[in-house]
Amino acid sequence: MIATRHILRLLLALSSTGMELTTLRAQNTLIVNEVDGTQSSFTMKNIQNITFPDGNMLISLQKSSFRQYGLSTIRSVNFESIASHLSQVPDQGGRPELYPVPVHDRLYIRMVIQEACVIEITIIDSRGILVNQQADHCNSGQCTTTIDVSFLSEGLYLCRLQTQAVTETIPFIKK
Repeated sequence: MIATRHILRLLLALSSTGMELTTLRAQNTLIVNEVDGTQSSFTMKNIQNITFPDGNMLISLQKSSFRQYGLSTIRSVNFESIASHLSQVPDQGGRPELYPVPVHDRLYIRMVIQEACVIEITIIDSRGILVNQQADHCNSGQCTTTIDVSFLSEGLYLCRLQTQAVTETIPFIKK
């Protein structure tokens, strides 16, 4: 229940920063995808908290159990159906790609753009606080943008990409 409150607080904070949320429903599953292809699922009601001590992600569960992952072994962390309820980017030929996973000093964003535009890039921490914002011009076709994230602490962040027409939000982990 504590983790659910934190996620709801994060979503509320995102909403107050201009994030476009549509038909958002309560999230009930956290999914961790590891580099080796292993996937673990956790029911939100069983999670007490998620912390990032010493280059790890520690998921504390009910009944005093926990699961620990090295940040370098995590490919992605998703909350079931969050991505499907945030505004999508239908005219960009698919979802933008953030890499490497986890991120160390530089976050690369690769996307396909139908026509030249300015993209507002916003980084939001797990407390819902805006920690970085910049605008980049992209020409039509494939566009790759680099963001310096060396100043960020280890943890889970959201990258919001916004044009005049669409908004896309993608979670990433900083190691």
